[in-house]
Amino acid sequence: MDRAPVKIRRPKDIGGATGFVAVCNNGTLDRLGSTRLLQAIGFRLLRAGHVPLLLANLSEVGFGPDAGVPRTLRAVVAEILQRAITVVEKVGSRPPRLRALGVDPSSAADAAVTGASLADKDPWQARQDARKALVAFRERPEGLDPDLVKAPLAADLSELASIMEHAGEPFGSHTRVVVLAQGTRPRRSGGAPPSRENPALTMVTRRRR
Repeated sequence: MDRAPVKIRRPKDIGGATGFVAVCNNGTLDRLGSTRLLQAIGFRLLRAGHVPLLLANLSEVGFGPDAGVPRTLRAVVAEILQRAITVVEKVGSRPPRLRALGVDPSSAADAAVTGASLADKDPWQARQDARKALVAFRERPEGLDPDLVKAPLAADLSELASIMEHAGEPFGSHTRVVVLAQGTRPRRSGGAPPSRENPALTMVTRRRR
């Protein structure tokens, strides 16, 4: 390989004040076993009591419930939160508030964003409401500002870690959410050359000016 390897710390080293961890690549690992590598990392994290959210092995063109490879920041956020809902469904819990959707003014008043009456709903109904909010959010075309998305998405994933903390072994107070992303490349717009910027990586690494 002509690129320097990426160092991935052992799962037991993940902790401290970190609410969630993102593992993504700003290049390509096509045909190098990247999906299998991320799955292996996710399995080790799960055994260590963390919550891996895997964005990999997505089709280039979405069909049915599969929206395909996320090409925009909006799509990346939707994919991450969709997997968060799937995780809580496995343990029969309510989803976290989807604060990140509130960056879009059209979603800001949604109960899935504000958390209104969330504790009074059956877990399945709360998950259903969250899915409906995600569908509406995903279908809107407006772009999102990474600086505005970062904090509420981190809060959503930190709340997911808190929910899973009480789901029994191997989860506990050490539990963190880890986003494992592959293939989140931006879409070519019109006749302009495609941007090299990875929307998931941009959201995690961009600093305020």
